[in-house]
Amino acid sequence: MFAQRSMQAEIMDDPALDADQHAAALRGLRRVHALSGTIGRLWRPIERLITTDGLHELSIMDVGCGDGCILRQLWQLAHRRGCNLRLHACDFSPRALEICGQVCEENDIPVSLHQVDVLHQSLPGPVDVVINSLFLHHFSDDDVVPIIKQMAASAGRLMMIEDLSRSRLSYYLVWLGVHVLTRCRVVHIDGPLSVKAAFSNEEMRRILDQADLRSARIQKCWPERLFITWEAPHGWPTEKQTIEPTAHAR
Repeated sequence: MFAQRSMQAEIMDDPALDADQHAAALRGLRRVHALSGTIGRLWRPIERLITTDGLHELSIMDVGCGDGCILRQLWQLAHRRGCNLRLHACDFSPRALEICGQVCEENDIPVSLHQVDVLHQSLPGPVDVVINSLFLHHFSDDDVVPIIKQMAASAGRLMMIEDLSRSRLSYYLVWLGVHVLTRCRVVHIDGPLSVKAAFSNEEMRRILDQADLRSARIQKCWPERLFITWEAPHGWPTEKQTIEPTAHAR
């Protein structure tokens, strides 16, 4: 059952999904992120960057940002450290970006919104840090390599990826977690499907090598997550361009 990836369309990937159900699913995912320690894992390398280089400003882009909950929490943590994070939220879904912009505006957090289809459009950039969470398992092996290459090309300093690890334990942890944390039927169905579509450690290592990111590090983290970090080498050739947002929330 878990020897190889099994990809099945997830409900949240359907553009025709009811707006209320989509919003409920995003709220459920927010609780999942909170329990899984995602924010802490992403924040610690950013905090090291801020501390080591004495930074007062840093740009960060979340690819597949959903409602932007990760960006907002990272902004708040950096703000307490006296560093301004310039946020760039990228997603295929205009509905998710609309929610992201509304919530950021309500919390007085500036964010640039970018509607991007990563399979057919270039990511905006460069930025200092590129992140994504629970994103790559939505794509085929052949698509993941160019997506990772594109994210690395947009990352002037650091790229971080977190995704599920495919295993029997992961499947049961996700099934239990989504049923405890949310009543949302969409999350109940999509969560276990995501595990079946996720990568093993060995598969992810092979993909990173194919993307010419052999220096990237993979860690196995609670709860059955793969956490990938890649630091851009000195003088990494990022394309200098002006980031043009789809919209801007203040």
